[in-house]
Amino acid sequence: MRRDVTPEVVEGFRRLVPGAALVLCSNADAREDFEHYGIKGRFEWLPNSFDPDVFHPVSGLPKRENLVHVSGFTDQKRAPDILRAFAIVLRSRPSARLLMVGNGIGRAATEDLASRLLPPGSFEFPGFVPKMEIADILRCCRGFVFPSSAETFGCALMEAMACGCPVLTTRVGGIPHVAREGE
Repeated sequence: MRRDVTPEVVEGFRRLVPGAALVLCSNADAREDFEHYGIKGRFEWLPNSFDPDVFHPVSGLPKRENLVHVSGFTDQKRAPDILRAFAIVLRSRPSARLLMVGNGIGRAATEDLASRLLPPGSFEFPGFVPKMEIADILRCCRGFVFPSSAETFGCALMEAMACGCPVLTTRVGGIPHVAREGE
């Protein structure tokens, strides 16, 4: 397990957590993480959720040769790695398309890299997309790609799976509690 917490943050938790009646955590492994730093307290996992009225499967929809990624384009989401991997995918699936949904500080650099690595028309950066439209995209694509290097829970993964979209992800943070191999 990767733990990249500064000494200042650890000290802050050491002062705050013992006085809390309960610490609600979005990561099921948070107790183990706190104990790694010698911080004792009462911890409960409070998983994130999704709106099942929005994120649900719809039978009979045709699947397009699309892969999708949804994020804020932070370093931990590893968007450049997605682009490099997709360039390899295109060798055997030239009609595939990659949808990189979302906005964030790293979006412009990711778009620039995509224009250098991938052929025109093989990718799209639609920017911010409302949840209803994201659900429609997820229901019609071949897969959801989410190679995070760190993740507390992975709501986007849960939303993709709720729409019946297969996910390809990493085993970090809370992701193994959301996405299990073969399910």
